Amino acid sequence: MTGQVLDYSVQNNEVIISGDDGIRYTCGGTDWPAGAAPSRGMRVDFDVQGTQAVSIYLLDTAPPASAAPVAAAAAPAARSSGATSPKSRMTAALLALLLGGFCAHKFYLGESYKRLLLLLIPLVGWSILAVLAVMDAIKLFTMTDDDFDTLYG
Repeated sequence: MTGQVLDYSVQNNEVIISGDDGIRYTCGGTDWPAGAAPSRGMRVDFDVQGTQAVSIYLLDTAPPASAAPVAAAAAPAARSSGATSPKSRMTAALLALLLGGFCAHKFYLGESYKRLLLLLIPLVGWSILAVLAVMDAIKLFTMTDDDFDTLYG
C-alpha cells in the first residue's frame, strides 16, 4: 500500500499516514526507517496490520514546500539520527554574503514575502541591501544547527 505522511508527533513518537485507500494508519517512531525523519507530505510504501503501518519504505525523502512547519518540528529528531537538513545553513550564509544584494539567500530559504519586499524597494539602494545581507550572513554563521533547523528546516 502507498500513502502520505499526514503528521508526526515527537511527544507521542507516532507517525500518522493517510493510505491511498482513504484510511489513516499509525506507525511508532521505532518502526520508521532510518535515514530520514518523518515529515508531512512524504510518500511512503507500507504493509498493513490492522490500523498499523509496518515495513515502511520511503518513496521520496523531500517533503513538499508546504511541509516546512512540520519538518521544522521534526528537525531535532533528524539531527540526532544523523539525517541532514534539506537546507544548508552554510549555503544560506554564503549566499547572503556573496549574493545578498540580490536577495539570493531569501530565495534559497523560501522567505517569499521578504524577498519580494526587498526587491521592491530599490530606492533604498543595493548597498543597504548588501549591508543587511552581511548581517544575515553573520546571523547564519553564528546560529546553532538546531536553531537553524527550527527556523528554516
